[in-house]
Amino acid sequence: MSIGIKVSVDATRYGGLSSQAQAWKASIVANGGSITDAELAAIDDNFFKPAVANGSILTQLDRLNIYAGLSNSIAQRTCIIRGSLITPVSSPTFDINGVKSSGTSYLNLNYNPAVNAVKLTLNSLSHGYFVKNPMFSSTIRAMGSQQGLTSPFARLTLLRDSSFSQVYNNDNNGANNTSVVTSGWVCCEGQRLNSTTQNYSIINGGYNAVTRTSVGLPNSPTTELTEFNESVVRGNYDTFYHGASWHGSGAIDNAALVSFIRNTFTAWSIVTGKHT
Repeated sequence: MSIGIKVSVDATRYGGLSSQAQAWKASIVANGGSITDAELAAIDDNFFKPAVANGSILTQLDRLNIYAGLSNSIAQRTCIIRGSLITPVSSPTFDINGVKSSGTSYLNLNYNPAVNAVKLTLNSLSHGYFVKNPMFSSTIRAMGSQQGLTSPFARLTLLRDSSFSQVYNNDNNGANNTSVVTSGWVCCEGQRLNSTTQNYSIINGGYNAVTRTSVGLPNSPTTELTEFNESVVRGNYDTFYHGASWHGSGAIDNAALVSFIRNTFTAWSIVTGKHT
């Protein structure tokens, strides 16, 4: 299926915005931020409208933040699904390319799977992030929540390591994918569709299935640009730009979600003249 890129900078002028785009803009403004007409029209045409038409994206997400292509850090931090703000810790870098750690900084996503998960469940989950020109040569904790100090010792985590992407999908044994890509916007994901066998590590749409038994939703904050373990930041910060990240149900149309986000990155590059 081919999903086209649309560039329409006049949608706001003529009242053509979807209700979802208008609601997100209202949340950004309420949070003290701003978004340009061109930025909003690009995400509406390339994400909101096709996601609504798809039917399994906005309805199956708990949270989604898009960082790349936006010129205002409050807009980057405003969750597209809930309208809530994620919290920067120790001043991560926000700019048109996305967000990255300075070496000790990270994002608190204000999302504890055991407390805040709705669409994401023990045996039906999707979580992922886009990273620009990533390194796969040492341990980098890209995003995660770990209950590693108390039972059930569960993790919902994505990390990169030497020649592989590793995911924990509500289990305590990671699943690897060695089909690494190191240029452009690379999408690393985890997905679980049942309690054992349908457990996947995904890189740019390439699936690797590994049998892992789910053990629980981790009762721990989730952080991005590092992993959080109940009360402890685990380090190994991600100093490469993240363009977007999400958590949701395993029933989501992953391929369409990834395509819509990629199209949004491209459209923003066109309308702003700045390449993410």
